[in-house]
Amino acid sequence: MRSIIKLVNALVAMMSLSIVSPETKAQPVRAGEPLGTVMDVVSRNEKLQTLSKAIKIADMGETLAHMQNITIFAPTNAAFAQWPDEELGRLFQNKAALTSLIEFHVSEQRISSKEAEQMDYVMTLLGKLASLDYDGTDLLIDDARIIVRDIPASNGVIHVIDTVLEP
Repeated sequence: MRSIIKLVNALVAMMSLSIVSPETKAQPVRAGEPLGTVMDVVSRNEKLQTLSKAIKIADMGETLAHMQNITIFAPTNAAFAQWPDEELGRLFQNKAALTSLIEFHVSEQRISSKEAEQMDYVMTLLGKLASLDYDGTDLLIDDARIIVRDIPASNGVIHVIDTVLEP
């Protein structure tokens, strides 16, 4: 029964996101500097180069650049480095598995960290729910800690995470 209540709460929260205007108080952007799309931001960030490479191999760059009001939970290079080299190599050679992994890191809703703190779940582009948990200090998605919040982009927001999420 408790899981049904959590699921209903998650669905209500997702529906309300389309009404709420997002807060994006993130890292400062210099006046006159274009934000760029989520893909522009990811590809320019040296700590997100493994994710950028994965997105390119999966041919998802254009898709993510043209989607509107999305959230990317972006694992760092160090998060990918936690995986054994052999396993990571196999993943990068399997386009379908890589695409699923990336889709599990994306939501079709722009979700600020303040909104995420109030949610129990987020629906991913893969069509699966990922849990959200906020203890007053740390904000987690599944087992990954959000270490940098609310990086703005012209078509969404990016939250940097310390662990690669597994669907």
